[in-house]
Amino acid sequence: MADRAVVLERAISFAVRLNSGQADAAEHDACRRWREADAEHERVWRQLQAIETDLRAVSGSAAASALRHSPARGRRQVLAMLAFGAVGAGATLAWRDGAWDRIAADYRSRVGERGRYALADGATLWLNTDSAVRADPGGRRLTLLDGELCLDTGPDASWEVRTRQACFTATRARFLLRQLGPATLLEMQRGELRIAPEHGPETLAEPGVRYRVSQNEARREPAAAWDVGGWTDGVLTVRSMRLEDFLAELARYQRGWIRCDPAVADLRVSGVFLLDDVPGALATLARALPMRVERYTGLWTRVLPA
Repeated sequence: MADRAVVLERAISFAVRLNSGQADAAEHDACRRWREADAEHERVWRQLQAIETDLRAVSGSAAASALRHSPARGRRQVLAMLAFGAVGAGATLAWRDGAWDRIAADYRSRVGERGRYALADGATLWLNTDSAVRADPGGRRLTLLDGELCLDTGPDASWEVRTRQACFTATRARFLLRQLGPATLLEMQRGELRIAPEHGPETLAEPGVRYRVSQNEARREPAAAWDVGGWTDGVLTVRSMRLEDFLAELARYQRGWIRCDPAVADLRVSGVFLLDDVPGALATLARALPMRVERYTGLWTRVLPA
């Protein structure tokens, strides 16, 4: 069997040329004959096409934009970077909104990492995967720059946490905040907490309730299909969760993409999964559900019907 890197390089060369608008019939025929010459050629070609298709479907993605607007040479570099898994930490961060703010963060975690930190006055801060928090020098104030945190203020202190949408002031409380684009998700576990949206009225949060907070309001959300605070213990516990939604949550804990075929998207998942072993979680699912897992380099995973 041909070396995978060589096969992938050849597939990228064909893809760039055939999508340039300058390929003639002979080049299309050469690509067809190359694909038919070996089953591995055809498999790699289809996986490369799937990467391009999915990236085009992601509105606003820097990678998708690069594929649309790059000249042939730039397009080749983008495809090679994605397919070989060469997206390093710096490149990944550069794609994110507000990424450079993370450089100045006092607490940060990389993809797949979680952290626990002792703060002043008996408070404890947890960071979930790919998250960043800045500690204001004035005292018990934090800013969630990206990702997700859990804060236990301790028995006596009050703390203030800011996000892009609101300010959260908590006393004798434990709660989780997750930054999701134009909104912050709040999971209130116990204690007292006031939500002050940037342009809306204050709300007193109720323990055990989940809120979606915009700049204008704090709105109650239905309970999640998973234990949203389980990540502080390194687990993802789910109850009858759609497979596609489960994979989206699990994908946060590894670099790259996990794509779910629509034919299996509505399968239901229940169980407890270790966040430090994403491949193991997928292997467990493949044994329990009518699905199979295809991996392509360390960056791309596809979940398909069995």
